[in-house]
Amino acid sequence: MLLNKTRSHRSLADVGRDLQWGLSWAGAFTAFFLGLGVIARLIRGQKMLPGVTMPEIILVYLVLGLAGGLLVGLFRPLAQSMTGACVLGAVWGIFLGLCIRVMARGWRDWQPGEVVLMLFFIAGGAYLAASFRRGVVKGQNRRNGDGSMT
Repeated sequence: MLLNKTRSHRSLADVGRDLQWGLSWAGAFTAFFLGLGVIARLIRGQKMLPGVTMPEIILVYLVLGLAGGLLVGLFRPLAQSMTGACVLGAVWGIFLGLCIRVMARGWRDWQPGEVVLMLFFIAGGAYLAASFRRGVVKGQNRRNGDGSMT
């Protein structure tokens, strides 16, 4: 039985383009936080994240950045609906919150207030994605055929 190609069925090329898009965002995201982490470590020395080595800091940012980019790229088609855009924004909020938390205090010894703060990052990511989605739908931002913004 042959299936008709519809919007719900993506080709492997479409998935590849979405993953590439996600990785491009992940590259920028990772480079930014790696840069901040390295600069902060050079300025503050071991006071910043005592007991954590520089290779561990780099590894955490690389893993979080790449994982976030791959997930967002894989689920990029969700952004076609408002609910999907909110979910995608929430995923970005999780990874952004984790990167900021790791930079500030490392990845160990979470406090209850920090968990609540993560909820704000998740809600903020969803809100920003919804706001962006509304702008795209209203035509404030126009997409080229290759998915880039004009």
